[in-house]
Amino acid sequence: MAEQEGDTEKTKSLGEKLQELEERADQLDKQRTKGLSAIRYCICRAMYELMCMCTLKVSFSLSCSYINERNRQRNVVRAELALKVIESVLCLRS
Repeated sequence: MAEQEGDTEKTKSLGEKLQELEERADQLDKQRTKGLSAIRYCICRAMYELMCMCTLKVSFSLSCSYINERNRQRNVVRAELALKVIESVLCLRS
C-alpha cells in the first residue's frame, strides 16, 4: 500500500521490519526445534533405560527359575540317595 502511494521510505522501513520478523521467526523455530530434539532425546533415553531394566528383570527372573529348578533337582537326588542309605542300613540290621 505504501508502495502504491509512492512512499519509498515507508516501503523500505516496512521491508526491513518484515525481514527482522522473518529472522526472529527463524530463530524461534530453531530454538523450538532444539527444545523438541532435547525432549525427544530424553524420551528415547528413558525408553531405552526402561527397556534395559525390563530385560534385566526378565533375565534375572529366568536365572532364578533355572537356579531354583537346579536346586530342586539336587534336593531330589540327595533325598533319594539318603533313602537308599537308610534302606541299606536297615537291611544290614535285619
